[in-house]
This record gives sequence, structure tokens and C-alpha cells, in this order.
Amino acid sequence: MIESGIIDVFDEEGVNYTLEQVDALNEWWIPRGMYGGEKKGFAPSEDTPIDFYTIGPATYLDRGMVYDMIKEETQEVIRDWFDWTYETLVYCLWQEIGPCVISSDLGAPGFHVFSAKPGEPSKPASKEYLERPVATIHFDEQQSSHQALWDDYIDHGATVDLENCLSFTLCFAAPKNGCGLSTWGEESVKCYDLNDDYSKHVKSLVYGGYGSPDAVIPYTPGKLFYFIGPLKHQMSPGFDLGENDRRITLQGHGVKVNDVWELYF
Repeated sequence: MIESGIIDVFDEEGVNYTLEQVDALNEWWIPRGMYGGEKKGFAPSEDTPIDFYTIGPATYLDRGMVYDMIKEETQEVIRDWFDWTYETLVYCLWQEIGPCVISSDLGAPGFHVFSAKPGEPSKPASKEYLERPVATIHFDEQQSSHQALWDDYIDHGATVDLENCLSFTLCFAAPKNGCGLSTWGEESVKCYDLNDDYSKHVKSLVYGGYGSPDAVIPYTPGKLFYFIGPLKHQMSPGFDLGENDRRITLQGHGVKVNDVWELYF
């Protein structure tokens, strides 16, 4: 059984403040596009563009030198603009799971932005793409991409736990009909499933050989869902998305180094 929880982080004022910061930094949004398989990854397409961006580097999207390059170009701005957001995140997580810090060596937790840029119309392919269960079904293994860093820590005498890693999502904007995380094979997270219209819709879709998800964990603006350990999951698809619907979340992972969670994306 994994460890997991849902915690309150921001009230409405805090949510709105952070969203204002996200929108103000729209020139720093990195276009990602549709998933084109292991070789192509999430590459923007001029033929079928969608409204999918990140703020900051993401381990699962950016490999090696690309990750390092984006980190160097963006971190000063991101850490400055979202300083209060990060301080609040660290404080609330610390109360729940123990000492936490924003990693000084990796990119800070970053944003998933499924939204048109301020003042721009939605891209036509976004609705169709985001309403289908097209995201990969996977276990988070981001820690393995930074093995050289953990080895360096160990060489300098640190203890590093790469077996019990942290993943979290902090929601700031959700579509009117809901959004969340679909999971498979973990009984302990079923307690979060509301079994509402959104959950029932997500479970009614076709998932190939995986079968329907066992649970749909709802995302609510201001609340953070976290889990420690291996959890098979997928970003839940949208349900009858409207023109003005947005799905904006702060995403992060953590590795415990000398009993302190190092948070990154």
C-alpha cells in the first residue's frame, strides 16, 4: 500500500494570485503538443496544435542537456515570481510528510497549463484531444533520470532513498465538469473517488488492455494530492470541455536526501 493524501494549501485568494502570476508569465509558457510516441515525445505540431504548455523544465519531457538548458534559462524568473507559492507549498507539505525543500540542483516544481494564452482563442484540436484518454498510463520514475546527481550526493556521504519517491499535483484551475487522476491497482486511493458524474464518465471510456481505472481522484483548486511509492496512473481526460475551461496544476516530485524531501519537476 502506498502513502497518499489530499491537503488544503491555498484559499481562493491564494489560487487567484498564483493564476495571475501564471498568466503574467505566458511568454515563458513552453508549448508541448500531442504525445507522438517514445521517439517523438510531446512535440508541438503545426497541423494539430493543442493548448498544452509547461512553465519550467519537466523531467519526463526534457532529457539531459535540454532539461539543464531550460532550467538555466527559466529558474531565476520562476523562483522569483512564484516565491510565495513555493514557500506555501513547502510549509504545507512539511506539515504532512516531514521536512521539504525546493531542490537547488534541479528544476523547481513546474506548471502544467492546459489553456489558451490570455487573449487568444483556444486551438481547435484541444477539446477533442483532451477529452480522450490519450495520456500515457504509467508509473512515475523521474528519479531515474537524475541518477548522476543522486550518485554524487551519495559519494559525498548523503543517504538517498530512491525506492519511496514522492509525486504531487496542486490544482489551481479545473474545468467546470471536473478533472483528476485515474489510477489502477491501488485499493488505498479508492477512498478519494467521489463516484460522481465525472468519475463515472472517465470510467466509461475505453482504455485498451488496461481496463477501466479503479479510481478517479478529483482535483480541486487549492488542494494538493500526493502519493509516495509506485502508483499506476494517467491524467484523467476532460468531460464536455467548454471554451473557457482551463486545467492548470503545479506538478512535482520528491526524493528524500538525508531525511529531507528534495522537490523538483
